Amino acid sequence: MRWFGPDWGAPVCQSSDHTETPEDEDCAGCGELIQPGDQGLECPYVPGRDLPPVPIYYHLNCFLWEIGVRSAANMSRLPGPPPAAEPDGGDQPG
Repeated sequence: MRWFGPDWGAPVCQSSDHTETPEDEDCAGCGELIQPGDQGLECPYVPGRDLPPVPIYYHLNCFLWEIGVRSAANMSRLPGPPPAAEPDGGDQPG
């Protein structure tokens, strides 16, 4: 996993490689384009058995939403668009 954008002070920013912001790539969480200055993560995705991994990208707040960090107070402080509504009807961060 690699991170992009300005350092947000998390351990991942110290222990993982930084990469260029993948401008104009879709966020795997919300589907919005990643813009200059956005913060987020590049994650490997294996599309099928015996296929090589390909990178997918998440805005920081979309990734946190995907892994279950859903405190509205925490989400409101993060940059980037809010994630799309969950299929199970979960509330979006406000």
